[in-house]
Amino acid sequence: MHYIGRFEQYIRYKSFSDFNLDHGDYGANMLKETEALKHYDIDEEDYEVVYKAIRNHNKFKIEPNLTNRELLFSKMIRDADKLDILFALSSPDIQGILWEDDSIVSPDVSDDFFDEEPIMLTRENTLNEKNVITFAFVYDINYKFVLDIIKTNAYYDKIYARFKNKELFYPYLDTVKKYMEERTE
Repeated sequence: MHYIGRFEQYIRYKSFSDFNLDHGDYGANMLKETEALKHYDIDEEDYEVVYKAIRNHNKFKIEPNLTNRELLFSKMIRDADKLDILFALSSPDIQGILWEDDSIVSPDVSDDFFDEEPIMLTRENTLNEKNVITFAFVYDINYKFVLDIIKTNAYYDKIYARFKNKELFYPYLDTVKKYMEERTE
């Protein structure tokens, strides 16, 4: 359900960019307005948990002051969403989704990455910065078992293998791998 807003986003803008329409907010509002959750085996007291989790899945940071249950589900959906993106980017069956050119990665984006910080998508100015920001997803993974899935399936290695400019991206891959090792020990 967290992707339900993507349909309207694409219909209106022929794009999956949240700069045009925030699919998390739109999807949560649509589910609420249509009362769609009544058709599922979800307790009514959990409706707000679902809405908040969908609303928070694509934000840079989770909103403050959530209940423990709302936070739990928000973190789960965020991790699942990133896992899905990394799986897709690592798959050789999915073509045309890696962005690479001759551009540099700005010192600001690079510094944030090596400081092990998630990086806002709005910071992306070049195609290669988009890749670095995707590599920085690892810094916003909440659960160890998700990092274990990423490691076991070698998603970052597979993404890296698809790059032409391996020299540019190797320091980022190396940092991600070391970070995952430390977090999963």
